[in-house]
Amino acid sequence: LKTRSRFTLGLIALVIGIMLVIHSGRQWAPGALPPSQESLAAFARAMLIAASSYALLGSFVLLRAWAQDPSLGIRRVAHRLALSHILVGVVPVVLVGALWTTTTILGVLNERAIVGARAIAAQGRWYHALLNGAIERPSMGAERLASLPASIDSLADIQVWYRGAGEFTRIAGHAPISTNRLDAWIAGLDTLPSSGVVSMIDSLYIGSVARGPRGTAAVLFVPVARALADLPDSVSRAHLELLRVGFTSKLGPVSYQSTDDDSSGPSFPNLAASGMNANDAPQLGKHRDPSAQNQNISLRGPSNSVLLAGHSMADGLKWTAHGWERTQFMLTAGAEPRQVLLGLFRDLRTNELGIIPVIIVGLFVILALLVLAWNLLMVSGMGRSITRAVHALDAAAARLRAGDLAHRIVISGDDDLWHVAEALNTATDGLQRARDAEKIQQRMENELDVARRIQARLLPAGAPLVRGLEVGGYYDPAREVGGDYYDHIALDDHRVMLVIADVSGKSVPAALIMAGFRAALVSQDLGASDPPLLAERLNGFLNDSLDPGKFVTAFIAIVDGDSGTVSYVNAGHNPPLLLRANGKHEQLEDGGTILGIMAASRYARGETTLDTGDVLLLYTDGVPEGTAPDSELWGDGRLLAALQAHGAEPCDTLVRSIANLVRDFEADRGPADDVTLIAVRRTP
Repeated sequence: LKTRSRFTLGLIALVIGIMLVIHSGRQWAPGALPPSQESLAAFARAMLIAASSYALLGSFVLLRAWAQDPSLGIRRVAHRLALSHILVGVVPVVLVGALWTTTTILGVLNERAIVGARAIAAQGRWYHALLNGAIERPSMGAERLASLPASIDSLADIQVWYRGAGEFTRIAGHAPISTNRLDAWIAGLDTLPSSGVVSMIDSLYIGSVARGPRGTAAVLFVPVARALADLPDSVSRAHLELLRVGFTSKLGPVSYQSTDDDSSGPSFPNLAASGMNANDAPQLGKHRDPSAQNQNISLRGPSNSVLLAGHSMADGLKWTAHGWERTQFMLTAGAEPRQVLLGLFRDLRTNELGIIPVIIVGLFVILALLVLAWNLLMVSGMGRSITRAVHALDAAAARLRAGDLAHRIVISGDDDLWHVAEALNTATDGLQRARDAEKIQQRMENELDVARRIQARLLPAGAPLVRGLEVGGYYDPAREVGGDYYDHIALDDHRVMLVIADVSGKSVPAALIMAGFRAALVSQDLGASDPPLLAERLNGFLNDSLDPGKFVTAFIAIVDGDSGTVSYVNAGHNPPLLLRANGKHEQLEDGGTILGIMAASRYARGETTLDTGDVLLLYTDGVPEGTAPDSELWGDGRLLAALQAHGAEPCDTLVRSIANLVRDFEADRGPADDVTLIAVRRTP
C-alpha cells in the first residue's frame, strides 16, 4: 500500500508539474509582460521554479516506486519486458544523438568564437601597422593621420589621436577617453600590449597605439562591433557577443549583420597614404552594412545564453585606479542549432569533402536503427515466449485451485519460465502422490481407530470386587494400538487371577498377537487351572500360531483374599515387585522361559503370601525402560522408589501415578513403549 501511494503521488506530481512548466513557459516567460506587470512576471517565474521542483520530486518518487515494484504501472510481464528493452534500446540512441548534436553545435560555435577572437587580434595588429606607417615621418604624421578616416570609408566610427612635440590632439571622431590615459598607455608599452580590446565608458573598442621618432605617437580606436562585421561568412553566421564582466552601460547594443547578397569585394584603407601595401591587410572577408536592421553581431553585458554558446578569450586592457592593466574579454558565438546542423549539408556545395562526415554520421544512424530494430524483434520473441509460459502457468494454477491434480503443462520452451512449468508438473505429481498417500493414511487411521476401539474392549473395564483384596490396573499405549495386555479376572468371591503380558513388536501386528493370546487364555477353564499348567497350554498355542522370532512374555498369578496366598508363574516377564507393609520388598521370578519359543517348555510354580497392607505391583518393560531425551533409562531403582513413595495410595491412583512419572521422565522425546501396570493390596 505504501509503494502504491508513492506511485500515485509521484504520477500526480509529475503530471501537475509538467502542466505548470508548459503553461508557465508559454505564457509567463521573462520579458513577455509589459513593465507595469513586472511583479506578475516575477510571480510567474517563481511559480515556474516551484512547478519544476514539484515535477522533479514527482519524477523521483515515481521512479523510486516503479523501481521497487514495476507491477504498479504495468502488470503484464510481457509489456514490462518490452518497455524495459525499449528503454535500453531507445534511451541510449537518444542520448548518443543528443550528445552528438550538442558536441557538434558547441564545437562549431567554439571554433567560430576562436576565429572571432583571432580576427580581433589580427585587426589590432593591422591597425598598429597602419599607425606605424602614418607616423614614420614626424613631419607628415598629422597630415597622414588626418586623412586616415577619409581613406577608410568602411570605418566611419574610427577615433584617431596624434601627439607631436606637445600633447595628444584628437584628429578624428569624438573623444571617449582623456589624454592622460593615452599618455599612460604610451608610457607603459614596455609591459602593456600595443593593440587589443579596450574598455571605454560607453562601449568596447579595438585600440592600437604606435610610438614614432622624437616623441611622436598615434592612437587608433575602432568599435568592436564594426570590426566583428568584417569576419568571414562562416563565422558571421553566428551571433557574436564580446562580453566584459561588470559592463552595465545603459546604451543599447551596437550590432551589425551580414547580408548574403552583399557582393562587394574586400576593401581596405588607402594603404598608399599609410605606407602599406594590400598584401599586409588581414583577409577578413566582406565588409558589413552598418545600417542593417537585423542584428546578429552585438556588444553587450553577460546574458543567460553565455553557457549555451561557443567561447573564446580576447586580450585587451582596462583602466583601473592603478592605471592600465592587462585583461581578457569573453567572446561568445551563438546560433540556431538547426542552422549549425544544416550547415553540414549546406556547405557541401562549396566543400565536396564535407560528404565524409555526413556519410559517417549516416552509417552510425543506420547502425543504431538496425540495433534498435533487432532489439525490438528480440523483445517481441521473448515477450511471446514469456506470455505463453505465463498463460500456461496461470491455467495450471487455475486447474490446481479446482483440485485437478491430473493436469500437466505441455512444455514448449527451454528457459527459466518453462523450467518453472516443469517444476510445477513435478510438484503436481508429488501432490498427486501425497493425496493418494493421504487417502491410504486416512484409511489406515480409520482402521487403527477401529482396532484401538476393539483392543479397548478386550481390556477390563474396571477392577473386580474380591473379598480381602484391592485391585487396580492401567494401560497407556505408545501408539494407537499396542502389544501389552493385562487382566484381573475374579474366579470367585475371594480369588482373582492377575494376568499381564507383553508381545514382541509394536502396533497392529503386536495387537493381533495380543488378541490371540487373550482368546487362548479365556478359552481355558480358569477356575480349575493351575498357573504353570495354564502357561504350558498357552505356550503350545502360541508356538503353533506365531511366526519365528515372535514371542510373548507373561506373568500369571492367582491371589486368594482370604488366606493371602499367591500362586504364580513368570514366563520370561519382568519380575513383579512385592512391597511389604514393613518397607521390605522382593521380586517374584519363579516360572520358565518366554511363551511361543519352544513347544516342550515346562514351567515351575511360585508361591508367596500377602499380609495385610502388602502391595504387589505387576508391570511391563515399558515402565523401567522409559527413556529421557538424553537417552537415560528410568530404571528399576526409580520404579522401586516410586512404589515406596506412592504405596499408600489406592491401587487405581498408584498405577496412574507411576505411569505419569514415566511419561514425564520421557518428556519431549515421547513414549518409547507401552506402559501397563497392575497393583493388588491385601486388605483387612
